[in-house]
Amino acid sequence: MFSASYCSAGSLAELRDQTFPPSLLFVAVLMASIPLENSTVLPAIGSISRLLGVLATGAVVIDAAVALGFRRPHVAHLPLALFVIWSAWTFFWSFDPKLTSERITTNLQLLAMVWLIWQSVRELRLLRIVLQGFVLGSCFAAILTVIKSRGLDAIDAIRFSGAGADPNELGLVMVLTIPMAYYLSATAPTRLSRLLWLSPMPLYIVGVVLTVSRGAFITTVVALLGISIWHVTSSSRMRLAPLIAGVLLLALGLILMPKASLERIGTIESEISTGRIGKRMLIWSAGMELFRERPMTGIGAATFSNAVEPLLGRDLAAHNVYVSVLTETGIIGFLIFSLALITCFITAMHLDSSERALWLMVMVIWCIGVMSLTWEYKKVTWSLFGLLIASASTTGNGLGETASSVMPSTRTDGLIRK
Repeated sequence: MFSASYCSAGSLAELRDQTFPPSLLFVAVLMASIPLENSTVLPAIGSISRLLGVLATGAVVIDAAVALGFRRPHVAHLPLALFVIWSAWTFFWSFDPKLTSERITTNLQLLAMVWLIWQSVRELRLLRIVLQGFVLGSCFAAILTVIKSRGLDAIDAIRFSGAGADPNELGLVMVLTIPMAYYLSATAPTRLSRLLWLSPMPLYIVGVVLTVSRGAFITTVVALLGISIWHVTSSSRMRLAPLIAGVLLLALGLILMPKASLERIGTIESEISTGRIGKRMLIWSAGMELFRERPMTGIGAATFSNAVEPLLGRDLAAHNVYVSVLTETGIIGFLIFSLALITCFITAMHLDSSERALWLMVMVIWCIGVMSLTWEYKKVTWSLFGLLIASASTTGNGLGETASSVMPSTRTDGLIRK
């Protein structure tokens, strides 16, 4: 009897190691839809990623209730939850309560997505599956951008963006995908799979070039330098190959770029030196005027655009996460959001070498890239935070709970790992 029970338990463990929860497929597809979320908008529902999020939530809850159990939160989840709570609290003094109430709903959905990732990604191989989804989604968005640049309506165009996305936002998504693709290649088990994940790399760089996003261009250079450092510290052969290949691809893209697009890229130095930065300094100055009116509590989540209209003559987004968070949620909200970023960096520092290199690079790129984007309420931002935190439990070296930490349960069938 003991032998039979032992063999049965061993077979179950082996089978579990070779499979993955059904809900993980829904989460992986959700990640793939994020770079493409504006490509398909469904009536009465919204973006396709919203529908997939609902389906993923149902699948994850069923998996947790039936077999996996509900995990205890990681310590890095706390500042994210606090930021959602404080943003909701600003409703009571908001410049526009309707906009703030809509942001409350959005933030709750984003926090739920972070939980979905945490609940589903419990092992390193599962993390790779979800990352593969995001990378494939970005690859398809880049292909759509290339197709659009070759279309009939592209003759007089300067900037291109597939999947219905803003060129600046899509450009940063492409850049964030570069270290993810390199990580999947570096940790792949076979030479063929390593080449498979490296092969779309030129496509991402071409996508950045076609968006003609100055911010994405700068962060691409940062990404290539980061990958080169990563490659130097982990490989003894062809140490500068990623940097050389990346620079050559960027140079080729610039050579083939239309003159008007190239002139836009050429304004990076003058924009920074004169402080204009695409006239964003005027927007940030208006935001600081609003901040001085309510420095501690802010003017209310999601109200920046409407609040600056009397100052600028029209409603404009902050085009800077830090200015947006500081203006809308005040010093209190800004400190909470900063704590969330610091916690993510500390969590990344405690990961194993490959995962540490990946997430430190992603966080640095994000922190630089959002200096010209309002991304504190975007799915890309919160999915990255969620994946980083989930990585902490896959290696066993992160802060907080490990992958096996589940809520106390009365189940005795041995399916929940203790």
